[in-house]
Amino acid sequence: MSLPEPRQAFELAGHDAAAARLARIAASGRIPHGWLFSGPRGIGKATLAWRFARALLGAAHDAQLRSEPTDRVFRMLASGGHPDLHVLEVEPSRGKRAVIKVDQARDLKEAFGTTAGLGGRRVLIVDAADDLNPQSANAILKLLEEPPPGAVLLLINHVPGRILPTIASRCIRLRLKPLDELTLARLLAEALPERSAADRSALIPFAQGSIGRALWLDAVGFLRLYQDVLQGCIEALQGGSVMELAAKIAAALQATGAQAPFEVPRAILHRALQNAAGRVPPGSDEAERAALSTLAARRPLDAWGAPWDNLARLAARFEPQSLSADAASLAAATMLMGDPGDRIVLPEPW
Repeated sequence: MSLPEPRQAFELAGHDAAAARLARIAASGRIPHGWLFSGPRGIGKATLAWRFARALLGAAHDAQLRSEPTDRVFRMLASGGHPDLHVLEVEPSRGKRAVIKVDQARDLKEAFGTTAGLGGRRVLIVDAADDLNPQSANAILKLLEEPPPGAVLLLINHVPGRILPTIASRCIRLRLKPLDELTLARLLAEALPERSAADRSALIPFAQGSIGRALWLDAVGFLRLYQDVLQGCIEALQGGSVMELAAKIAAALQATGAQAPFEVPRAILHRALQNAAGRVPPGSDEAERAALSTLAARRPLDAWGAPWDNLARLAARFEPQSLSADAASLAAATMLMGDPGDRIVLPEPW
């Protein structure tokens, strides 16, 4: 089961204070034209932004910005039929990271017009600002610099470093925190009632406080992939083939996709590093801790930075259209298993 799309969502968990603050601002009538909803992916930023958009466009709402799904404005926004609401989001892109292209953004100023909308405002939601390419980012920047009358821009931001500083500086930043474990457990129980409590609990240490991420992990079979690759690491340490480990990483890469490459080996590196630092990885059982201890003993503590950085660089540059998944997976396997002094050379794009 998946969560409702933000445009259709009624419930919002864990962000009561932020919702109440926005409700007060909406009631004041003095609305800054640029907003940046920042925080980890999948914690409810877009759902809160849509709540704010409904209020700005005239939906009846309570002190938490909650509008009834029967409200006329709620229904118009949910169906995409409101003339004063514009949305910029990635278009499906097969085989590569999706971005918001300039042709999606270039006509926004004309679409907003030179006068305010039907209720005095027009609202633009950018979900997410992280996905803007340089040209579309400049189009948004121009709107922030010279906003049309009544325009309010709501930008969703998952990673602060992925947006132009000039865009961030022209917005009111609303930072949302990851969900706590109790909230996450409750949401998982509601979203995945068919899973056992133990299976749902096992997702939480990897979810990073994000219900969206937890559900994605479940959908791609992350826990099985994690155990498979971790076992491949142990087998390689015991004399097995690094090529076999690379094949397991490639299977995990295929499951997690180009939008989140090498999630599995990065999780293994992170938890092995926790183990090397003397911390018990959250949610680990005796068998996992033993495997992580074996892997952690491969390097001294001060030698873990290089493989972590190399794997992050590999994930950042991975594009299936220009870099072989097999070559990239072999590089990832080498980063996991290579000797501490080995110099890792990232594979070149085609």
